[in-house]
Amino acid sequence: MNLTVFILAAAGLATLVIAVKRIRPGAILLSAAAGLAALFGADIVLGFTHLNLPINVFTALCAAAGGIPGVILLLVLNAFLTI
Repeated sequence: MNLTVFILAAAGLATLVIAVKRIRPGAILLSAAAGLAALFGADIVLGFTHLNLPINVFTALCAAAGGIPGVILLLVLNAFLTI
C-alpha cells in the first residue's frame, strides 16, 4: 500500500513538473480556478436533483488539478457509482 501511494505521488509530481514547464503558470491557475468554480456550481445545481457531489479535499483537488474536465469526471463517476 505504501509503495503504491509513493509511486502515484511521484507520478503526479512528475506530471505537475512537466505541466509547469510546458504551460504558463497563469493558465494553470486559471484552469484550477475554473475547475473549483465548476465544482461549486455543480454542488448548487445538484442540490435540486437526486445526485450528491460532496465538497471535500479529494473533490477540490480533483477539480483544481483537472479543471472543468475533472469536475465532469467526478460527476460521471458519481452517477455510475451511485446506481
